[in-house]
Order: sequence, then C-alpha cells, then structure tokens
Amino acid sequence: MRTRRLRHGRARRVALPLFEGHFPDYPVLPGVIIMEALAQAASFSILVAREAEGALGFFAGIDNAKFRNQVRPGDTLTLEATIVKSSRRLCVAEVKASVGDTVCATATQKYVLAPAA
Repeated sequence: MRTRRLRHGRARRVALPLFEGHFPDYPVLPGVIIMEALAQAASFSILVAREAEGALGFFAGIDNAKFRNQVRPGDTLTLEATIVKSSRRLCVAEVKASVGDTVCATATQKYVLAPAA
C-alpha cells in the first residue's frame, strides 16, 4: 500500500459561536472539534482517492490522542494526515494539528467507510 499524506490550513474566526462558551474569558478551540476536523480531512482524502462518491467515513476509534497546545481565535490550524492502512472498509491515519510550527494535537484515528444511506 502506498502511504498518502494530506495537509490543509484554516484560519479560525474570532466570531465563531463555539468560542463564546469555551471558555468565556479565555476562548480556545475544543479538542473534540480539532479531532473531528482531522477525521473529516483524512476520511475525505481517502474517499476522493477512491472516487467513492456518496460514501462517508465514520469514526471507528481514536488511539493515543494527545492535546499539547491550545488553538485560540484567529490561529491558522494546519491539519495533517498520513494514511498508514487502507483496506476496503477500514482506514487508519496518523493525524496532527498544528499552529505554525507548534503541534497542538496528535492521534491515531480509525475510520470505517460505508455508503451513505
């Protein structure tokens, strides 16, 4: 299997409603949102490579998740995924989210690919 890599950057708007309550006086992007963004980017890249229009990637697991630094409003979050296993239904990716050269989160994520009902 050929290892595939993906890299995507996105600026986090200061006015996003999710920053209002997390935390009111010290806004940070919730870790669960970072993990979901990584999963969507990685599973999307797999589905595009397979030309699997109409399919979806569903979480099957998250291993060794580590949150190392905070993502604040206005930061540009860069998402990286290296697909390390890809079978017909199960894919595994090593993922990393960074702001500049600072790693904010890492994990091994697993996805089950299935047709959208």
